[in-house]
Amino acid sequence: MEPSTATCSEPTASLSVERVAVANLPTEWGEFKIAGYRSLVSDEEFVVLFKG
Repeated sequence: MEPSTATCSEPTASLSVERVAVANLPTEWGEFKIAGYRSLVSDEEFVVLFKG
C-alpha cells in the first residue's frame, strides 16, 4: 500500500460574543475579575467571574 497524503484546512473561527467590560473584583476569598460580554447574534448578555 502506498502512503497517501491529505490536505486539511484549519476551521475558520467567527466571533459570536464581544467583551464590553472588565473590572477587578476584590473579595474576602481573593482578587477576582468580572467581565461582561454581549452576544453578536442575539440580545443575550453574559457575566463571567474568574480568578487567575
